Amino acid sequence: MLFYRRIICCLIGILLVGAIGCQSKIEQEFEEAQVFVSKGKYVEALKVFNGIISRYPSGEFVEQALFWSGNINYLYLNKYQTALERFEELVVSYPKSSWAQAARFDKATIYQEVLKDPQAAIMQYQEIIDFVPGTAKAALSQLHIAYCYDKLGRAEQAVIEAQTVIEEYPDSEYVDDARLAIGEIYLVKGEYNLAIKAYQALIFKHPESELQIEAKFDQAVCWEELGELEKAFEEYKKIMEKYPNPSVLERRIKNVGEKIAKKNKKWKQKW
Repeated sequence: MLFYRRIICCLIGILLVGAIGCQSKIEQEFEEAQVFVSKGKYVEALKVFNGIISRYPSGEFVEQALFWSGNINYLYLNKYQTALERFEELVVSYPKSSWAQAARFDKATIYQEVLKDPQAAIMQYQEIIDFVPGTAKAALSQLHIAYCYDKLGRAEQAVIEAQTVIEEYPDSEYVDDARLAIGEIYLVKGEYNLAIKAYQALIFKHPESELQIEAKFDQAVCWEELGELEKAFEEYKKIMEKYPNPSVLERRIKNVGEKIAKKNKKWKQKW
């Protein structure tokens, strides 16, 4: 009996040593791939990541390897279908992992920005919301759902989705983006008073927002379209020093100034 116990102990020891050695090998390969990425050697990195996936399908680093494989194909090699396949493999195999959430977001971005398929993107963003409700990633996904509906020409639904960001994620960093999105949707539709309402909410409720200048410019455009030329003129003048495209703003100011002068001339002639 003692002899058998010794044999079993030896076998367990051999297995443990082998497992440790195998894990160490995976870690070395993963680090090697990361070095390739840092040096811009993406094809070489991809080969190593794919090797990890094929040879260690249940290893500690396989989730990360799947993500990096998809990410390299997406960001550096422009192989979008291959990227989607890798991301999908990760999502199906490890649906609740943080890497799966990142993969879902990248999938959605590919559909939205590259493949121009807003409907498919909406499905991916909704999955993120379902898996991590109440988080910053969910708030950002909700905002992108609004953008996607706007691209689909469904302006009313886009406003509803953007309003959801404001109502369900009031403390998120994307509320000012949602207000700007609502304003821009109404501006394009020609519903200038509703657009102004959205812009003013952004301006007064988010005084530190980087979107302040854009909201003020668009608000002035609305005033101009409504014939409130003096208001538009003053608003344009206020943002002259900060607006990122001075030539556009200068043309706006000149045009509005000419309209005001023409209107005043007609008024004087009438009286």
